[in-house]
This record gives sequence, C-alpha cells and structure tokens, in this order.
Amino acid sequence: MINIFYYIRFYILLWFTKTFNKEILNKIEKDGYDLVFHDEFNNSILDTDKWSTHGHCGYIKDGVAWMPEQVSTKGSNCILTTDKYAGVNPVVDLDGITKYIDNVSGMVCSYPAYKKKCGYFEIRAKIPPKGIKYWPAFWLLPSESWPPEIDIFEFMAPEDSKRMTMTYHWLDDEKNKDKIVELIIQCYTKKLIPNIPKTINDAIKLLQQPLWSKEKQDYIDAIIKLRIHKMCGSGLSGYNFSKKYHTYAINWEPNRITWYFDNIAVFTLKENQWVNFDKKIKLPEYSMYVIINSGACPGYKFKDNEIPMDMFVDYCRVYAES
Repeated sequence: MINIFYYIRFYILLWFTKTFNKEILNKIEKDGYDLVFHDEFNNSILDTDKWSTHGHCGYIKDGVAWMPEQVSTKGSNCILTTDKYAGVNPVVDLDGITKYIDNVSGMVCSYPAYKKKCGYFEIRAKIPPKGIKYWPAFWLLPSESWPPEIDIFEFMAPEDSKRMTMTYHWLDDEKNKDKIVELIIQCYTKKLIPNIPKTINDAIKLLQQPLWSKEKQDYIDAIIKLRIHKMCGSGLSGYNFSKKYHTYAINWEPNRITWYFDNIAVFTLKENQWVNFDKKIKLPEYSMYVIINSGACPGYKFKDNEIPMDMFVDYCRVYAES
C-alpha cells in the first residue's frame, strides 16, 4: 500500500503542476550524483553502441514483436511506434522457438552494452493514450534470471492512461530454503560445483559454467521450481499522464527502492520489509539492464484509427552516488 504521506504530498504538488500547466525538464547534472550512462537522443539515428531494439531473450512475446524499424529518432526524441504486423507468420525468434506476431512496436534495451546495480534511473517521456492497448513501460531486468524485475512504470489500465503502476518482482526462498540448500549440497558432493556458494543465485551461476550438462540443468530446474515468485507495487490514478511529458525515475539504494514521478517521491519498498503479511522484500542481487518500450495488449486487434501510435522519450539517464 502506498505510504499516505507520499500520497497526500503527490496530489498537493500535482494540483500545482496542473494549475500552472508546468512540464518538468530536469538539468542533466544532479546534486550528489555522477552521470554514468545516458542518451539525450539528439542524433539522427539510434546509438546502437548503447541500445539494442529487443531484449536479451528474443524480440517476440505474446504476439508482439519489437522491431528495429519501429524505433526512430527525431526532434531530440526516441520514438517508439506501435502498429499492426503485416509480415509472414509464423517466424522463428532468437531463442529458436516458432511464434506468431499480431502487432509490432518499439523498444530500446541497454543489453548488452550497459547494466548497473543501484543508482538513480530516470527518463522524460510522453506516453501514448489508452493504457494497456499500447502498454508503455520503463523497467529494469537482469540477464541471469527472472525475477528480479523493477517496473518503474507501466500503464495497464484497459481504456486510458490515467493509472500508472509501479511494481517490484522478486524470488522468495525462505519457505523452501532447507530443500534448496540440500540440493546445493548434493551438487557439491557430486562435484558439479567447486564450492558451497554464499547465495542461491551464485549456486545457479556455478551450475551454468563452465560446461552445460543435463544433470546440472536438472538441478537448476529443481532449484528454480522451489523459488517462489512474489511481487509488490502501487499505483497513481486520476490524472491523464499522456497529455504532457513527465519524468519517471527510481532511486535504487542497497536497502530500498524509491519511485519518483516529476521529482516527487511516490512509493518506497525496503529490504526485509513485510508487505501484505506474507511477503518479505528481497532487493536485487544482480546488476540490471534498462528497458524502455511501447507495446500492445496481447491479442488486441487495433482499429485503423488507433495505429500507428507513438511514444516519445526525450532522454534516459543513469546516475551513481558521488
């Protein structure tokens, strides 16, 4: 549940923002931080030394394909365009699996160029209307496993962009910890790993290298099956976020993550915080890649007057504490 102090402060400040019709435009310098990764999207083409146009696992998910031709730069913006798919079906994705495509859209992902653990992650963007029809998102993801995942924002309301959600996904190992440790000890006894690692993620890394085997994979699968996916989040409602540019950010610290909208802190989760009486927050161990995308609701059939539709990203900036 959102902290009531954040909730009240946000809507007071939001009232002033609406009254004076003010758009936030932050300076590139941030007090107390060093800029470690950024793109102002001022070039005529996308900087492919910083960005790929799909995630590390593939470019098709739930009937949506993130294609390079759906990403463009113009007027100091990166433009992510959603449209219907007009190509052949089915197609083979990067993971070798045959998939069908209904719609196409744009994504920029910092994999494999850049990833970071902890920091201040910020974009300034103008999102498309109609919420989940275009499913705009700004999020962080590692390549090692899923979860963790930090959703800095998603717009998932069915009919409009008047609800922003902020979500953290993680793995809870407490319930089955003894069983997981038993499996890891078996791996060490069988000399599948060279030592007993400090964390479960380290155990999986050791099993993944240097050479794959079916026995190692069976243990990886068994460990993952015992890990429980949990999530916690909050939302902001009652304001049409698609009308103007806004800044969206998180400050990821070792012991907490704080979400920001137009420089206003609106939500916080802390390490070892209990939520809903059955969830104990475990913050990410991995460095994570930056992903910004528009998209499409799986299975949605766009009307002709709904596409193409653009999402505009003015900049993306990542900072480390000085």
